[in-house]
Amino acid sequence: MTSDRATKANRRNAQASTGPRTSSGKQRASQNARSHGLSARHDAADDAEVVRLAETILGDHGSDPEIAGAALALAEAQVMLAHVLSIKARLIREEVEVEPISSCLDDQFATPPSATLLQRLEQLDRYERRAFSRRKSVARRFLNLASNGGASLCREGEGRLR
Repeated sequence: MTSDRATKANRRNAQASTGPRTSSGKQRASQNARSHGLSARHDAADDAEVVRLAETILGDHGSDPEIAGAALALAEAQVMLAHVLSIKARLIREEVEVEPISSCLDDQFATPPSATLLQRLEQLDRYERRAFSRRKSVARRFLNLASNGGASLCREGEGRLR
């Protein structure tokens, strides 16, 4: 149980960290997620790639709506993971195009990556871990449903299909 003293200290500290206060700071912060679009919500059912992959994953289990929902969630997670990995690859490719890697002669190593690239890759790591985790949990759910003919023993990820 948290003491009254700790609770009061937490409330005081929270008052100091409420985000940007100026209109320019709020405007800048409102655009943070737009750099790559990974945190934007979208309707997976409208995405042709997700639907195509879900149909492939679903296979012969198409008659059960619960299994179909799990297949759609698995396809969405896989497409999100592929999207994150393609962004990472693009960032690395752009870095190499700007600063070509020097050849390794006489035990000299190639040019190290820039601090900017490392920072951007680190920022993407959060989305990659989330996509891997999501794919793992929905794959487990799909396999459980498919192997039990639709009778779910494991409800992981239920209600978080989007």
